[in-house]
Amino acid sequence: MSESRSTWRFPAPFWIANTIELFERAAYYGTFIALAVFLTQVVGYTDVEAGFIGAGFSGGIYLLPFVLGAVADRIGFRPALILSFTLLTIGYTMIGLFPTKGLVLVALAVIATGGAFVKPIIGGTVSRYSDEKNRARAFSLFYPSLTVV
Repeated sequence: MSESRSTWRFPAPFWIANTIELFERAAYYGTFIALAVFLTQVVGYTDVEAGFIGAGFSGGIYLLPFVLGAVADRIGFRPALILSFTLLTIGYTMIGLFPTKGLVLVALAVIATGGAFVKPIIGGTVSRYSDEKNRARAFSLFYPSLTVV
C-alpha cells in the first residue's frame, strides 16, 4: 500500500514543468484563437495573408522543436527555460506594443522559437524526474496538461 502511494510523489521540478507547459499552452492557444482577427482588424493584413501567417506560426511552433530540442539539450534545462521564457516575453510584448506588419511577423517568429524550446524541455523533465515504477503515471499527469487548455 505504501509503495503505490510513493509512486504518485514527484519532485518539485516535475510539477513546475507541468505548470509551465500548462501556461505556455494557454498563451499559445489564446493567441492563436485571436490571431486572425488581430492580424486583419488591428495590423491590416488581408484574410488570406492572415491565414498564411497563422499557418506559419502554428507550423513553426510544432516543427522547430525538432531542431531546438538538440540546442536545449546542449545548453541545459535551466538556461533553456530561461531563454524560452525570455523569448516568449519579448515576443508577446512586441505584439502588444508594436502592432505593425513587419514587427508582428518578427514577434510571432520570436514566440514560435520560445514556445518551441519549451516542448522538448518539458517532455524530458517528465522523463527525468520519474522512474520505471511511476513513469506511466508521470506521463498520465503530463499529457492532460497539453490538452486541458
